[in-house]
Amino acid sequence: MDIFVVSFFVVISFFIAKFFSKEKNSLSIKDQRNTKVITNKHGNVFYQINEENIYSGKVKSIIIALESPTEANFTIRKKTWIESVLVKLHILNIFKTKNSKLDENIICMSDEELLQERLLNPALQNALLSLFEQKFQYAVKNIEISNEEKMFFIKFNLKLKFKRKALDMGYFLDIFNQNIYRIIELLDLKPITNKTEIKLYEKLISIKFLLFFIALMSFFLTITESHKIYPSVIDSSKYILYSSIASLVFASCIFYRIFKITKNSSKRLQISLRYFIFSIISSILLLGLIIKYSNTILDKSQPNMVVYKVSGKFVRARYRCYFDVANENAKIDVRVPRILYNQKQKGDYVKLHIKNGFLGISWVSNVE
Repeated sequence: MDIFVVSFFVVISFFIAKFFSKEKNSLSIKDQRNTKVITNKHGNVFYQINEENIYSGKVKSIIIALESPTEANFTIRKKTWIESVLVKLHILNIFKTKNSKLDENIICMSDEELLQERLLNPALQNALLSLFEQKFQYAVKNIEISNEEKMFFIKFNLKLKFKRKALDMGYFLDIFNQNIYRIIELLDLKPITNKTEIKLYEKLISIKFLLFFIALMSFFLTITESHKIYPSVIDSSKYILYSSIASLVFASCIFYRIFKITKNSSKRLQISLRYFIFSIISSILLLGLIIKYSNTILDKSQPNMVVYKVSGKFVRARYRCYFDVANENAKIDVRVPRILYNQKQKGDYVKLHIKNGFLGISWVSNVE
């Protein structure tokens, strides 16, 4: 691969990764297209009715929100059984309110000390329990209270999906009015900030930049590589296996690093898993290219000249031919130059220069 092209893509990837690795604010609930607004004595109330998909028209969740005086991000919701197990195994670190009933069933996803201090208030604890233990007219799977992008909202996730017309929005607004204003008053949101989360983000920004850089390099180099005919990998199953293993090893290293950095965070597992998945997605193509060129450049074996009969041709973004492998009772498909593709027909013979590969991944160095 031309060193100038690689250098160019490295520089471009660096600056784009630097831009995207910075913190980005998502679109606020009140500014989203499917949000409606009503006004009561407290001010504007924003709500969304989110459908499962545009075809079924069945509602999967309802969000009701107010403007919040703080940018702090936090979520208070029912604890899942998986989280309960992880807490017992000391893998997940969550804040304890000293209220056994609340701690057993509800989790606060935030590391902000002032918010945690508020949650020690018995009046707030009772208000939260009253909301979370409420019997609903509809089959509500779970509810979440969150603050995000200067919006405080409650989300109702429905267990059974109802048609929009079958839902009484007034019922959910009544629950909101009866519970949320009291909870907001007890939380006293204005002084709560994102200091702890910002400090945590600053520790992760270098890793986030690295992953964006790798993802961009993967994209650019894969596009460049798609125009090249040689080297052409024959043993694709082994190539995919090696690439997948390399990507999993890399992602595991990132996961371990993030897990270590977020040791005292209630979002430890959530953040670590997110980075683990992003590491796999961003690295697999680049690591595949590294394996491919390590396999070919370090390969000192002599090519085997093998004559195969063309058993078929096809175009799948590239010109490729099928060849019968008589002694293995199998077929292989190899990328070929456009000129050769047009010259050769089914039944014609083609000579392939096949090498064993440094990593044992056989590849074609030339086609005649």
